[in-house]
Amino acid sequence: MKAVLPLFITLCLTDQMWAAGTQQLDWSAGPGVPGPVTYWEESFDSDSLISWRGAGGYVILDFLSTLHLIQATGLGATEMEVVDVDSDGDFDVVGCEQTYDKVYLWRNLNGTGGIWERITIAESLTDVRAIDATDMDQDGDPDFAVGSSDGSFWLENTGSGWATHQVSTQNVDCIQAGDIDGDGDSDFTAWREYSYSGRWYENLDGVGGAWQEHTVWQGEYAALCGRLEDLDADGDVDVLISQEDLPNVVYFENLDGQGSSWAVHVVCSAIGSVYLQWFGLEASDLDLDGDFDVIVAGSDPMPEGMVAWIENLDGTGGSWQKHSIENSLVGANSISIEDLDGDGDRDVMATSGSKFGWDENLVVWYENIDGEETVWNGHELDTTTADACDVASVDMDGDGDPDVVASDNFIGMRWYEFSRATSGWLESSILDPPGGSQLQWTDLSWEATVPPGTILTFQVRASNDPADMGDWSPAFAVPGGITQYLPEPAWYFQYRVNMMTGVPPGSPVLDELLVQYDPVGIEGGPEPTEPCLTVLSGNPSSGVVTLDVYLPEAGSAILGIYDLSGRLVSKPLEGSQETGHQQLTLTGLPAGCYHAVLDCGTERIQARLVVLR
Repeated sequence: MKAVLPLFITLCLTDQMWAAGTQQLDWSAGPGVPGPVTYWEESFDSDSLISWRGAGGYVILDFLSTLHLIQATGLGATEMEVVDVDSDGDFDVVGCEQTYDKVYLWRNLNGTGGIWERITIAESLTDVRAIDATDMDQDGDPDFAVGSSDGSFWLENTGSGWATHQVSTQNVDCIQAGDIDGDGDSDFTAWREYSYSGRWYENLDGVGGAWQEHTVWQGEYAALCGRLEDLDADGDVDVLISQEDLPNVVYFENLDGQGSSWAVHVVCSAIGSVYLQWFGLEASDLDLDGDFDVIVAGSDPMPEGMVAWIENLDGTGGSWQKHSIENSLVGANSISIEDLDGDGDRDVMATSGSKFGWDENLVVWYENIDGEETVWNGHELDTTTADACDVASVDMDGDGDPDVVASDNFIGMRWYEFSRATSGWLESSILDPPGGSQLQWTDLSWEATVPPGTILTFQVRASNDPADMGDWSPAFAVPGGITQYLPEPAWYFQYRVNMMTGVPPGSPVLDELLVQYDPVGIEGGPEPTEPCLTVLSGNPSSGVVTLDVYLPEAGSAILGIYDLSGRLVSKPLEGSQETGHQQLTLTGLPAGCYHAVLDCGTERIQARLVVLR
């Protein structure tokens, strides 16, 4: 597991003596398996306010989201920017409202997102639908480039009001600001749907007073969305677009760094069906390898919806690979990237709106489960939207963790406060190990990260009736013996992990767990009906390990000893075996941890070995 929280204490598996044991290393399959089960695999019985993660999984307190309304009724924004407009140290929202031809500023009056004031900063811009934040006049405060059917404009933040400056009369659907010619001031790109041309506008005097139009491409490409980023890592700004008429993503390389010469490169072609259109497009280092990847969200009228990311394999934009995040978000139209759950990797937010009427009207965040961008878990933040259009992430309430802001074109503006649950629990499936006899449950050990201000405890119970497991033991926080809590002997066992935090977003993190037991059971009882692998010597061992292999029927069996890297270090048993017990003694194993694996064809049994020197 990657390190997710600073200042931690690690509780390691104890050096107690045990004869056999069962581990749980992964909870990613989720709840709903009460048991009894022969082995803990990737499932468990039930939980409350707990998140479970994927491959190499772990357990952590859940994240919660609380809806706050910026504007509860009336039209919101088609597209928005979230910036500190009034320089008071908190985040405000600026959005373009397409129906009434206005640009609004929502001021965060109390600094925590609880009190808002809406101000009109531009009006009578026909069909205004694109906006990007930039310091166009280099005076230290944010201005805005906006696009409408009347052309492209920039809105000057004068400090006491707003001034509207027109740059061109070309109809604009998408606008992005950036230093395209590398001269230190802010230029911008602008284009419209169904137009096979792309333009950028040079800020000649550096303060937005004089402009010159340049062509990026002419003919062949109809752009729907666009971004400005250094995709080839050569130090200048390139132009990234999604095509309006084909489900393709391409970028135009800024060859001379001055915006006068461009070369086109295909990032990904035929990403979805021929009808799919990418309404959401971002360039961000999603896999944290130091280069820009591409993240897309799109839909079509079939209906079909998709969220995907395209990995920049060589770091210079020459080789790309598409990966799916979600293949069924109908009406997907906007995306944003942020580490929402504070686990060190980057998550993806998306909206589903009514672009074609095939919408689900959702605001969703996709949790990066494994930190490798291969396993994603979707969480619906809101299902009450009418036309979720845009999404972004900032620390809206100033509490040190990111929140989510979303615009709704029909019913106002909203933000979602993210917070860690302060307590939660998870209960395992009931365990009934192979062997068919009653057991003495001896020890419970675990590996976990417990930051200061957080608490991790366990409770256990055992029974001879899986329908009546009895009461939970008192909670304990130190690995070790559990015989004092349980009847002896008993067939069935269950654990409960409890997590608490007084310092959110800090949380305990459980990585793995091991219960140890004496498999001898009741003296004189019947032999097991299934194959068994038992450690008869001390475990940890000082160097000599004695194993007992029991086969209820004659047949082929292999016993392999593997180190933690998966390398086979010994094979003390292989081939046809008689029924009954065999005792095997291993010597010469270097100090370390090993897995003994008994493979009987239809059965595969493991035991963990620890050798000390």
